[in-house]
Amino acid sequence: MFQKGIRYVDQNSIVYRQRNALAWKVVGELCRRDNNLYLGPKGRADNGVDANALMVLSSAGLTYQARRYGLGFVAAKGDMELQIEWDRAQQFNSAREIALALEQGIGFSFPAQSPPTTPRALGYRVIASLLEITATERARWMERSIGRGPLDPASEFSRGRLKNWEGARHQIIKDNLCIAEFDNFGWVKTERGLVDLQACYKLLDRSLHRVVLEHFGGHLL
Repeated sequence: MFQKGIRYVDQNSIVYRQRNALAWKVVGELCRRDNNLYLGPKGRADNGVDANALMVLSSAGLTYQARRYGLGFVAAKGDMELQIEWDRAQQFNSAREIALALEQGIGFSFPAQSPPTTPRALGYRVIASLLEITATERARWMERSIGRGPLDPASEFSRGRLKNWEGARHQIIKDNLCIAEFDNFGWVKTERGLVDLQACYKLLDRSLHRVVLEHFGGHLL
């Protein structure tokens, strides 16, 4: 289980890796439930309480954060704000329950049951699964966000209309080597080429575990 009572943790620690995996799982649930949300570039390392936070944004002014160095999850909309510290977050039964609590804390009332996964949310869930599986590995697994727009060539025409957080990409790094790059639209680029995650997910009987093994199994051995 998670180590209790720690707020500010080292990025190389198991505690941080476990927080990071949970943060990505919650992001996946939030974006699965609200298709207007996008995961943007993370907070800068020198940006106070937002340092290294996963930042989930929408054009409606809705913001969610997972402050991995600090105090936990934050939801904000206008004057409303809710914070769930890590110790409390770890008492929830699932990432979906945390997502529900964040939504309700700022006045949203989506159905309790999460809808079928969307291409965007699927990408975040694959990243979360990878980070969770590798949290205790000796190899150093991490992710970083960059801003290059969609990977799908058919989306080239839309790049100029994307806000900076909508066009973010998210790289998976293993021992300083980039092994995959995800966009915000359900595509991933690996050494095997460009993959439509939603099509792969359907082909593999909607099994997240099988998707991860299909495209990253060689890195997990």
